[in-house]
Amino acid sequence: MKKRVIGLTLVVCLLFSTTAFASSTSISQMSPDMNAAIEVATSYLEDAAYSQYFYDAQDLVAHTIEVIPENEKAVLSQSIAEYPSFRSAQAVVPYEDTSINTGTLQAFEENLELHRDSVAYYGHLNELENTTYKYFTPSYDVVDGNIDGDFATVNVYETIDFQYSDCDEPSMMVTHYYISLVKYDGEWLVMSVESDDLFYQTYRDSDFKLSEAIEGIDAAFEENEQLALSEPATSDDNVGQLVPAANSSTDRKYIPKCC
Repeated sequence: MKKRVIGLTLVVCLLFSTTAFASSTSISQMSPDMNAAIEVATSYLEDAAYSQYFYDAQDLVAHTIEVIPENEKAVLSQSIAEYPSFRSAQAVVPYEDTSINTGTLQAFEENLELHRDSVAYYGHLNELENTTYKYFTPSYDVVDGNIDGDFATVNVYETIDFQYSDCDEPSMMVTHYYISLVKYDGEWLVMSVESDDLFYQTYRDSDFKLSEAIEGIDAAFEENEQLALSEPATSDDNVGQLVPAANSSTDRKYIPKCC
């Protein structure tokens, strides 16, 4: 059976507790300004999901601080320097030990780049496998949102229900995101994307090299395909095979898509 490449994230089904949604906040109960920030955050996440799962590049720079021209970055830098004070005042901050706590523009830009790299990495895996789906439905459950002046945070769970075209059973992916936004020139812009995704937890404060990782994936995939052509199929064909990850102490695995 053809093997599916699965990266650092895990498919979560019954292991995800439904109590996590018990405190979710109705968007209709929030202010129009908070609703606008939530719309930007969830739209960004949805674009990223389609880009990753369908390996169809979306403009993930739009609606982030990276759309601001270089000659205006000094003004933005002064604005976001106040972010640590805003963040420290939040009742719940799920990811505390991160570089964005410094409130520097560089830290936020590196955070956004890492998220784009994650999307590109997993998208490349899906493209190599020529992944298609019977259906694909992302949804977003906002637990809470906080706003103070020109800063906002959105605490949200992304649930993706999908089924591979050649698989009889449905799958579900649940990921928690903590999105920070800044209002610039009257528009909410995403400034950081934090999550419980293992990719983010592994690389959030390290130097991930996307090009090297992609080269490693391609080499491992080519080797696996060559082995499949040169060796006769056996009853053990569905046994997972380790794929070395570039610049990582964590192994990514080839795992049978349908189990």
